[in-house]
Amino acid sequence: MSKAALVAVFSAASAFAATAALAAAKRADQRQLPMAVRFNPPSACEIRFADQVFSLPDDEDRMIEALRELRKSWRSVTVSGDGNTPYRCIGHAVFVAQRAGFRKGGFTAEPPGGTEQ
Repeated sequence: MSKAALVAVFSAASAFAATAALAAAKRADQRQLPMAVRFNPPSACEIRFADQVFSLPDDEDRMIEALRELRKSWRSVTVSGDGNTPYRCIGHAVFVAQRAGFRKGGFTAEPPGGTEQ
């Protein structure tokens, strides 16, 4: 194989490796910690993530510490709740995640009754 052919093969292999590395970095950047939020009457908001359960407002400090530890391996959070979850519970979960250092997040919701309309 000529020197020019070797350079072309090496350049193509390098470009492929760089593209794969960028794609992997982008996927890692998209890792979102799922947080499920629901309302426990009369006033508690229950937050579940990483096999842990927290009751807000009582467990806020404990939840922040747990999220700070998880922040090392998760880039963002995705907060989900159903149509029966008060917005204050969703907002509180987002606020606590921000206090723990998460700067990116997403949100998913189901309409009341858990069926799509």
